[in-house]
Amino acid sequence: MLVLEGISLIVILILQFKAYWRSITEIAELKGLFPVREIGPEAVLFLDDDPIALYSFGAILKDAGYEVRCVESTELFSSQVDEFLPNLIILDIRLGNTDGRKICNELKLNMATRNIPIVMLTALSHEEISEMECEADAIIGKSLESANLLLTVGVLLKNQVFSEYI
Repeated sequence: MLVLEGISLIVILILQFKAYWRSITEIAELKGLFPVREIGPEAVLFLDDDPIALYSFGAILKDAGYEVRCVESTELFSSQVDEFLPNLIILDIRLGNTDGRKICNELKLNMATRNIPIVMLTALSHEEISEMECEADAIIGKSLESANLLLTVGVLLKNQVFSEYI
């Protein structure tokens, strides 16, 4: 009997939290304080001009349970940030017509996006990476070794959750 009462209490608390969260997000959106994403899988926005990398890394992240949106064009990227409201962004450094580090630094200067963790993917050497200052939260090599990517993404998303309450 105590077990059923305990389970009932947990269910009630979860429902109350969902209602509380919904009311907070509605107020924040109405006041225009910040765009709010519904609770669900963590959203990852991935920009790379290489369709093979987009497919490969996108599949790895989707298989790990993330909601992933892949973008191949820098022209479409900023509208996707506003529309998709990602919890984390992955950028390639070398993007045909621009440098991913420049996009990263612009995102970190923007009040609406500065707290979104950004992972830079690259095939560049350490010397080439350090040629331009970058505000990314992590820089990792382009390798189909999924463990490093998943570990980095997981750690940054957990840190983001904790930093929101500090």
